[in-house]
Amino acid sequence: MKKGTSFFTVISIICLVFCACKLSLEDTDLMRKPDINRSEAQLTLTIHKINSSTDYINIFRSESGSNEITRGIIYTKDHPNETTYTFYDRLVKEGKKYKYRVRYHDSKGYYYSAWSDEKKIEDTEAYDSSDDLTYTDSGAKFTINTTDYTISLTSPLTAPTVISDFDKYIPMLIATAGDKTQLFELNNAFISATDSISLQGILPLDFMDRDIEISGVLAYKKQLANPSETDESKQKVEFLSFTEPLELPIQGKRDNIVNIPSQSGQAGLDYRSAQ
Repeated sequence: MKKGTSFFTVISIICLVFCACKLSLEDTDLMRKPDINRSEAQLTLTIHKINSSTDYINIFRSESGSNEITRGIIYTKDHPNETTYTFYDRLVKEGKKYKYRVRYHDSKGYYYSAWSDEKKIEDTEAYDSSDDLTYTDSGAKFTINTTDYTISLTSPLTAPTVISDFDKYIPMLIATAGDKTQLFELNNAFISATDSISLQGILPLDFMDRDIEISGVLAYKKQLANPSETDESKQKVEFLSFTEPLELPIQGKRDNIVNIPSQSGQAGLDYRSAQ
């Protein structure tokens, strides 16, 4: 099995923490809730600009009866003249109810919005309630080689066949260090369990020499305003869209905690972080 090297692009997506802490802010501290509209097979969010210092906005979704997930991120530098930002959620299912909140980030910290109104998906061309909209597995586990600190899968993951453009999605590893969770780019050979990735090559220094949790994988896609443009320097990214995460255990461990000796890696995509 071929080792992953540091040439694997590491992107910086920025979002919340998986878990534990509930929003403790008073309603008066919350930013204006996103507006939400339903159309055919998607929900459209209109997110309001709060200042010119915001550099990115995380989008969080809650489905009735399920946990909150991170659905996407908007980089405001790609929208310099806009007073509102738009996010399209196309990974929605018939009969489900969804609501959203966002988190603004600037140099001073994070600012949460109130929750949007809840919308039910009905009488649309949305996905069926039984459709898989992220990777699935048949007992796959992570395995970590403690000699060279590479990570691989014991068996392949299956991509969702109902998402027609899933070839445009990029697989990501989910790792947590302390109060932040970030995403690190994988390749399709890793997902098919034919390649391993060097953790020392992709993790940044603040993920080294400490206990971290490696919890699973997801995939993300760039939503382009000019999708026919092949020159990346000229592409306008509307937002990044994440699938739901697939949680996977580490073979031979009772938990998913590992400790990787330091080398030089790049900063990852900020996926979630504690308040």
